[in-house]
Amino acid sequence: MDRVQRRMAAILVADVVGYSRLIGRDEEGTLATLRAYRLIIDRLIVHHEGRVFGSAGDSVIAEFASPVEALRCATEIQLEIDRQNADLPEPGRLRFRIGINLGDVVVEGDNLMGDGVNVAARLEPLSRPGGICVSEAIYAQARDRLSLDFIDLGEHKVKNIARPVHVYRVPLASEEQVRSPFRGLDVFEFENADLFFGRARAIAACTERLEQLAANGKAFLLIYGMSGSGKSSLLRAGLMPSITRPGAVVGISLWRRCLIRPSEGPDAVASLTAGLLREGALPELLALELPAAELTQLCRSAPDRALTLIRQALGKAATAAGSVLSQIRLLIAIDQTEELFTTEKEPASREALVRLLAAFAGSGLVWVIATIRSDFFHRCGEVRGLSALKDGLGSYEL
Repeated sequence: MDRVQRRMAAILVADVVGYSRLIGRDEEGTLATLRAYRLIIDRLIVHHEGRVFGSAGDSVIAEFASPVEALRCATEIQLEIDRQNADLPEPGRLRFRIGINLGDVVVEGDNLMGDGVNVAARLEPLSRPGGICVSEAIYAQARDRLSLDFIDLGEHKVKNIARPVHVYRVPLASEEQVRSPFRGLDVFEFENADLFFGRARAIAACTERLEQLAANGKAFLLIYGMSGSGKSSLLRAGLMPSITRPGAVVGISLWRRCLIRPSEGPDAVASLTAGLLREGALPELLALELPAAELTQLCRSAPDRALTLIRQALGKAATAAGSVLSQIRLLIAIDQTEELFTTEKEPASREALVRLLAAFAGSGLVWVIATIRSDFFHRCGEVRGLSALKDGLGSYEL
């Protein structure tokens, strides 16, 4: 058997943001702009002593002997593309995301493979349009050699990479402008995920716990912390977008999500049922021709029968997306679970919700995340079954 050839290399991966959408809107114009921008990118790669070894459609993969030159090249690419975009109308502008990693690669002729390449490919979608994300290995080599800022995004679990990857963002003037991230006392929502920073370790820890819990047949996690500690923002703008990102969880290609507060409806179970019927959750339940009131009653009194309907609706969603049931999950997020004790009048209703969540979390198809204020955490024992759900890995202190 021939010996495998290896070497260290800095790998740069660049990809056009929203390429399919741009092609659908203006195929000829997009291709012409892409060709022009590829000439710029290829020239800069050569100038920084790099080599393109992969190119398919809108993507470019290049290697560099020097991690410093790889990052310097990426910076110049983004700034030059930004200058070129200034001469184009907004709908015709192309923006790239770039990821860079330094690692061991396997050499096969002119091609390079292995985790060193794969990590760079996983870093690319974490960057902002017009921006760059790098691994810790690149950061360590470049931080004292280039006049660039680095923002620590913490560890991220990425597809098909065994260990979490520590990610740094390189802020540039070329990054697509976003709204101010300062929201005062407002909670960060799902759509604010790009603005939500500083909780990368908590996101990674909670995601890892949920994966372990799901593998053990009980996908339930209760996050607790003091009032104002950021539980709601972590849930809404951190965990939900991170977990439901395509490829974030191995083997899952499609997610549906349901976010509720227990006080939204007449009781907590009714709140959850209404949430399940919303767009983005499981509106396919409506096609089963079961009135919402009957679904609520099933959820309250017969969780196993309700779960059968959830399974059918998920199957419909998977089929419509060209997937299969084993590759789809429903994420149920319950914010401010302390409302079970402050607004829920009937203890039986609390227990009905917990029975339903236990059935869902043990189904293999549903993940459940809840938040609760720490001054109510000790009261979980008042609701039959809740302590069993949250014990062990089932709770996380923020």
